[in-house]
Amino acid sequence: MFCGAIKRKNKIIINALQIYKGLKNRKEKFSRFLNLEAIISIVHSDSGTLSEITA
Repeated sequence: MFCGAIKRKNKIIINALQIYKGLKNRKEKFSRFLNLEAIISIVHSDSGTLSEITA
């Protein structure tokens, strides 16, 4: 179960990086950056729950 949580977190990070690369390549609208920030905040909240599980 714990490994699954780590894999899910890594998958979210990879998705965020892919979106960011796509943004840099296409230089799209500012609203996409807000979506990226939302994804990053989800990743941070995920890592918070992970540290609670390990504690």
